[in-house]
Amino acid sequence: MFRLVLSSIFLCTLFVIISCSHKVNAQQIVEITPKQQNQEFDTEYEKRQTFRGGMFRKDPNAWIYTSDFSKRFDMPSSWVSAELSEGIEAFAIRYQPFFVELCPPEQECFKPANCYLDIYAKNDAQLPWLDEKQGHLDLDFPESPWFHLNFTANDYESVIATRGFSLRLRGLEGNIYEGRVVEFQRERFQGMDLISSIFPCNVLGKTKSLILGERDESKEIYLSDEFLLRASQKVFSRKKDYPENLEATFRISSSFEELKKIKSSTPLPYEWVYSKGFSQRFSLPEISVSENLEEGIAAIVYRKQSYASERCGFFGEEDSCQFSTSTIKLDVFLESDLELVWAPNVDSKLSDSDPYLSTYYLPEHRNELKVFGHAKKYMKFVQPAGFLGLNSVEKGGYGRFEAINAHRNWQNISYFSFYGRHLTTVNDTKYLDGHLRFFATEEKNTPAFEIVLPAEFLNRVAINNSKQPNENSLIQMVKQKLKLN
Repeated sequence: MFRLVLSSIFLCTLFVIISCSHKVNAQQIVEITPKQQNQEFDTEYEKRQTFRGGMFRKDPNAWIYTSDFSKRFDMPSSWVSAELSEGIEAFAIRYQPFFVELCPPEQECFKPANCYLDIYAKNDAQLPWLDEKQGHLDLDFPESPWFHLNFTANDYESVIATRGFSLRLRGLEGNIYEGRVVEFQRERFQGMDLISSIFPCNVLGKTKSLILGERDESKEIYLSDEFLLRASQKVFSRKKDYPENLEATFRISSSFEELKKIKSSTPLPYEWVYSKGFSQRFSLPEISVSENLEEGIAAIVYRKQSYASERCGFFGEEDSCQFSTSTIKLDVFLESDLELVWAPNVDSKLSDSDPYLSTYYLPEHRNELKVFGHAKKYMKFVQPAGFLGLNSVEKGGYGRFEAINAHRNWQNISYFSFYGRHLTTVNDTKYLDGHLRFFATEEKNTPAFEIVLPAEFLNRVAINNSKQPNENSLIQMVKQKLKLN
């Protein structure tokens, strides 16, 4: 705890120093003319992606889209194409690094990464869907708590089963490369579906088309040379920024035994609390078993998740970038017979604000979701959110936990992931009563559903926060800057 307090004081001191230094040396670092500051932009996207003297966030995606998509989401006209297949509105390709470490047996630990292809398609595009499911959440990407569960062989078959439809890539010589749909949301936007897939990074310069679906009902979509060239440049440029990451090809095609070996030798990350039955089913350490979980609550996880989301413009310099940011997440695993929080005929909910999806970088995506009533569609409540109640005597009110991801009844377990506030110091916990409440209305009068977080779990969170990864990335960047000056 003493170390955590010192770290916080040190960071605050550094920001004071930088603030003063920045005021004194601003003109030496960069000169921003009024014309640059007040520059007019054709689209909101260009405005957000241009250095104007302050911080901005870089989009890792290479885009191609229709004119309608450009107008709808306020995207640049330079990436508009009239050659996209009928019904396809946009493609986005990116290199996505992860920050959790995996430790294969008898090998060095590594941080994984994957190349992603997001497809935006009209809902009447006649894609070769396997079934009528409306969505599937990526439950097995390396930073998800689901990935670190020890599955049985039967569970594994469900994990790697084809989602949405099969996806392959046709090479320039006619050879076929395997890809994989990892998550999708039908009607992500009004009249538009979103499909997110992964594929081998090294095929970017060797590919000419996508093949969706099985051979009898497949749909082939050609990709322009210009787009693939831009995507290759973007991907390989970003790989240089994350030299510690290695491609997780096992996510595309792996055997049960290969994945089992990786998991068995990788330490369980994050802070967990779970029931004895959950521990036995997924072969988890007994140390985190609690008898104080309410009936129907299988497990709760607290984690600080880091994102490869570049923020640049620090110190008034365009190329001064922080290559990771982090947020607090709280994951809740429920027995599937707790149906209270689900609307009828709903499979899953993808994040509205997660940097892992290309959607995050579309300027108008939040307005689109708001207009469409996306949140109301997926939950019975006005907001798909829980609130961690603050002690009403000490402070009153509630600390909001926004539900960003959800998946219903996978292997008899339902799942929520929340953005939340820090529970990182013992001082925080004295203001918290440890109740996660779901309210039916914004007035927050009487909870419709409530989960009590065990006290021993909150104490472990408070004590062990220093174990979380990448906590000092910003501190290190600041230290380096002060050295150079």
